[in-house]
Amino acid sequence: MAAILLITNYPLDGQQSMWRAAGLIESGLRANGVEVLVAQPQPFFGLIGKILPRLGKWLAYLDKYLLFPIILMSRARRCLLVHIVDHSNAVYLFWLRSQKSIVTCNDLLAVRSARGEIPEHRTGFGGKLLQKWIRAGLRRATHIACISEATRLDVLRLTGKSEQEVSRIYLGLGPAFEAELERKLSSGVVLPPARRQGDPIVLREQCRSRGSATLPIPYILHVGGSTWYKNREGVLKIYVELRRRLGRESPNLILVGPPLESPIHGVCFLQNITDDLLVELYRNAALLLFPSLYEGFGWPVVEANACGCPALASRIDSLVEAGGNAAVWIEDPRDINQAAERVIEALRDDPAKKQSRQEAGFRNACRFSYRNMIAQYLELYTSILGQ
Repeated sequence: MAAILLITNYPLDGQQSMWRAAGLIESGLRANGVEVLVAQPQPFFGLIGKILPRLGKWLAYLDKYLLFPIILMSRARRCLLVHIVDHSNAVYLFWLRSQKSIVTCNDLLAVRSARGEIPEHRTGFGGKLLQKWIRAGLRRATHIACISEATRLDVLRLTGKSEQEVSRIYLGLGPAFEAELERKLSSGVVLPPARRQGDPIVLREQCRSRGSATLPIPYILHVGGSTWYKNREGVLKIYVELRRRLGRESPNLILVGPPLESPIHGVCFLQNITDDLLVELYRNAALLLFPSLYEGFGWPVVEANACGCPALASRIDSLVEAGGNAAVWIEDPRDINQAAERVIEALRDDPAKKQSRQEAGFRNACRFSYRNMIAQYLELYTSILGQ
C-alpha cells in the first residue's frame, strides 16, 4: 500500500505553476523515502475540444468529473492519505468520503469572486456553482494547508474550518533557484558583470519580438499566467508609460507566459521555458515587475530575490508576505503613472542601493526553503495519520 496519493491537475488546463508545485512536493517526498502514487485526470473527451473549442470546457468537465473519479476511487484505496495539491480539485473529496485528506490551498480568489467579493471580476452562473462545489469540498478535507497567511485567513472565514484544521506552509524555492541562491551566497557575488546598452542576451526559446531570438540588455521581466488578477494588461500599460517617459533609454520587456496581442516595440513573450532558463532571465533582468491585483502568494517575487533580481510588486497582503523587506512596493497597481514612476526610481538606483536590495533579497529568499516546505508536509502527514 502506498503512503501518499497526490492528486494533480488536468494537463489541458495549462496551469504551469500548479504542475511545478506538485512536482516539487512529489520529488521531495520521494527523496525522503515516502512511497507516492500520483493521479491526475487525463484528456479523453477534452481532446475533442481542440476541434470544437467552444465545447472545450464542458468536454474537459467530462474528463475531470465523470471519468477520473472512477480511476481515483480505485487508486485511493491503495493509499493511506490523499493530498490534493490544488484546492480547485477539492471536489474529488466527495468521492473519497472515508479517506484522510490534505488539500493545499493556493488562494480563494475564484471563490471570493463567485460570492461577489471582487467587483472587477464577475463570475457566471456555471462558475458560481463550481466554486460553491469547491468550497463544499474544502469543508470535507481533514486538513487544509495554505501557501500564505492571507490565504489561511480567507480559508478560515469562508469554510468555517477550525484553526486546528488549517495551517500555513509556504511554497519553497525549486532546486534551480535554491542552487542559484546558494551559489550567490557562497561566492559572495552580488551585482552581475555590467553589460552595455544593446548587448544581446540570447534566448534559447522562440521570442515574439519582431521575429528575433535575442533581446538587448537591459530588460524588465514579468512572470505570470493569463488569469485576470495577474494584471498583464496593466504591465503593458505601465511599460507604454515607461517608454513615453524614457524614450530610447527605456529597457525592453519580457513577459514569461501566454502571449498577448501587443504591437508595442521592445515587448517579448516566452512560453513553456525551463527553470534553468527562468533563472537566467531573472539573473539578467533589471527588475521583476509584478503589479498583481490579487495573489495567493507570489512565487516569482521570491524566485527573483534568489537570483539577485530586484522585485517591484503590489503592496497587497500576500505579496508583502512573499517580498518581506526586500521588495519595492507599488501602492496601487491600477495607477499607471505612479507605477511607472516607481519603476523609473528603481532603475535609477545607485550601485550601493542596488547591492543593498540584492542582499535583502537573498536574505528574504532564504525564508522559503524547499527542505522546510517538505519537512512541514511530512510533519503534517504524520500528525494526520496518527489521529
